[in-house]
Amino acid sequence: MYVLANHKTYFSPIELTHLHGDMTTYPNVHELLDRVFFARAERDRVKQQAGDLKR
Repeated sequence: MYVLANHKTYFSPIELTHLHGDMTTYPNVHELLDRVFFARAERDRVKQQAGDLKR
């Protein structure tokens, strides 16, 4: 499960019933982790480019 709630992302192999937000479920843990690490790499890339533009 991948959850976007309160402008933060959460992920877990079990259901996160205490969080309310945009929830996406994946058929297996491998696809979930691919999503998590792809999103993190994309976010880091955008931060790096923004820093390059500021300089």
